[in-house]
Amino acid sequence: FMSQHLVFANCIPLVLKFFNQNIMAYIGSKNNIALLDYPSCVIGEQPELTAETLEVGDTSVYCWRNMASCINLLRVLNKLTKWKHSRIMMLVVFKSAPILKRTLKVKHAMLQLYVL
Repeated sequence: FMSQHLVFANCIPLVLKFFNQNIMAYIGSKNNIALLDYPSCVIGEQPELTAETLEVGDTSVYCWRNMASCINLLRVLNKLTKWKHSRIMMLVVFKSAPILKRTLKVKHAMLQLYVL
């Protein structure tokens, strides 16, 4: 019932439009402060927040929030099209193959699993 409403609200083209951007730049963008990030701000001793400590960058390759949002959007797309022939044909009409193929270039196992 919920997936039918999402399809009627054009969720499939919106998700594909989201993945049609430069996904490598989106995942690689650093838009968080490591000291205020969830696991580190709750566990352990908290350093004093100064200008120098805020500038200390994170050493990870990608932003985990952006990666999680991409994975969750792919899960929604998978749920919407699973076992529905007409919705899979919508993916063909919207030319999703090159969009999803570009998304496969991200070297993350869970993301690649949901793209396939």
